[in-house]
Amino acid sequence: MRAIYAGSFNPVHTGHLDIIRRAAKSFDEVLVLVCDNSNKSYKVSKDDRMKLAKQAIKMCCLPNNIEVKTLPINQTVAQYAQDWDYDILVRGIRSNADLAAELEIAEVNRILRYDTVFFPAKASYSNISSSLIRECIKYDIPVDQYLTLGLEKKVKELYKYE
Repeated sequence: MRAIYAGSFNPVHTGHLDIIRRAAKSFDEVLVLVCDNSNKSYKVSKDDRMKLAKQAIKMCCLPNNIEVKTLPINQTVAQYAQDWDYDILVRGIRSNADLAAELEIAEVNRILRYDTVFFPAKASYSNISSSLIRECIKYDIPVDQYLTLGLEKKVKELYKYE
């Protein structure tokens, strides 16, 4: 089975990487699909976020059944999955609030023929979010514990002036 784990990965962090690792154990292929949320604005391009995700996956020595791409403009994840014959959508859940929002999206995707598999965050990752990391960088608060070893400097450079 082929799965898509889609997100903005703004930036990719250890919680994301744990979901990617677990999905790679569960499915034959996992596509990490870097997307833009139409309700958000981004200071770091989708291509730069994709490059960071690729580097993080490589540096963490994750399985080689993982690929990273960007979602084309004006296409939904479900449309992309249909066009490229993916079977399952993967989502990570940190809290009850995440679950409520993700269940709504999963129901729409189910109508479009895609089931969603949820991976609950491990307790040690449940408080990590990309927005927390960006806020810490803005105020020069250390974020190294949330990022892949070796990528901290690059992430801080990209997000410094957000």
